[in-house]
Amino acid sequence: MYTGLGLSSEKVGGNTTEYVRCSCGLLNSERTSAGKVYYYLFDGLGSIVGLTDSAGNMAASYDYDPFGAIAGSVIQTGVNSPWQYAGGYADSSTGLIKFGIRYYDPIFGRWTQRTPVGGSLQETLKANPYEYADDNQVNETDVSGACTPVELVAYFIADASAVIAATIAFAALAAVLAPILAPVLAGGALTAAIAGEAATAILGTAAGWGLIGSILGGASVALFTGACLASVQDGGRS
Repeated sequence: MYTGLGLSSEKVGGNTTEYVRCSCGLLNSERTSAGKVYYYLFDGLGSIVGLTDSAGNMAASYDYDPFGAIAGSVIQTGVNSPWQYAGGYADSSTGLIKFGIRYYDPIFGRWTQRTPVGGSLQETLKANPYEYADDNQVNETDVSGACTPVELVAYFIADASAVIAATIAFAALAAVLAPILAPVLAGGALTAAIAGEAATAILGTAAGWGLIGSILGGASVALFTGACLASVQDGGRS
């Protein structure tokens, strides 16, 4: 069963295991049908390296190779956790690890599916669409199956820069055209605002800013253009 934070419980062979997470979605512990509770231990990459019981005793420990495959483990009888490398869900029947929308093969260090169309632009344009985490499994992760955290930050910065640059350019153009358009447009401020918003949203989406960035950029242009025309028109009436 899934909640907004992820997998919260599952039933395997008649036994139900519940998974407890913090409000951010990070795994905290698991509770078995027998009422036993085990707490997760993580490394810096987010991989499960061990489980302790309610008394603090080590119930399981895991070692991984550079690609994320289990290199060694010590597990008490009755302990069975599917969460392993980088916090992904390990499918015992296939040996694959599920991260978000894709499955990862720790033997080959590659996704089993190519980059999804809904992924980031950089992911979509990769020479190898099956490459996982920039082929840097020791330092990077991709828990969403769409892009790594490093790429996500880079995309945000690039999008923000593009929106700011385009907004400045459009605003400068609006300032130049304001005196020309003001006498022509009856509802100058409102008309220009709507036109500026629509044009920037369309152009921004086409340029790859993303819908949110395009709308924000369009809003900035719309407000600036509307203000320019309103000011010119007010000056013409006084």
